[in-house]
Amino acid sequence: MTGSVLEFIYGILFAPRATFGRLSDRPPLAFGLITAAVVSVLLLLANVRSLAAVLSQIVAPQAGLLAGMLAVALLPLAALGFLFTAATYDFTAQLLGGRGTAVGLMALLGLAELPRLALLPVVAFVDAAWVVILVAVGVTIWVAVLRVLAIMALYRIGTGRAVVTVAAVPVLVAIVATVIVGVFWGTIVSMVFLTYGS
Repeated sequence: MTGSVLEFIYGILFAPRATFGRLSDRPPLAFGLITAAVVSVLLLLANVRSLAAVLSQIVAPQAGLLAGMLAVALLPLAALGFLFTAATYDFTAQLLGGRGTAVGLMALLGLAELPRLALLPVVAFVDAAWVVILVAVGVTIWVAVLRVLAIMALYRIGTGRAVVTVAAVPVLVAIVATVIVGVFWGTIVSMVFLTYGS
């Protein structure tokens, strides 16, 4: 990687097409994974205040401690979510004719998490829920666009197929959630029927 770190970050945030295109031949795996990890840790720490405020309504004396413990416990889940996203994107992109690698994708996806840093001051210091939601939606869209551009550069596929690839994760999550909810309610209904139906 050439240039200063600040120039590199600027390229990811504001000139992503050219930057991802340059990085696609030799994706910086270590830098990408470190970026994703740092962003996740900082966001979880920033959310401790909000978690403590919610928990204080239930267990006031231990709210801060429990919020910190919960934030730490969520780190492995964040890592698993990252791996699941990368694996799903790689499978979908390969299925659509792409020729990239899962390792390279993890590197670029990690870099695509950079816009989430904009959430830090908002989550940590802003109490107005509508402001937090508005910024979160904007950042989510920004990250999604970066992911599309990263997949296009790495897998050498068009915009449409890259968008389908990115959409695969929420679609898959929605399907799994629907199945789980269906099984749960089906079990409840069956138990009620067996208990009171005869």
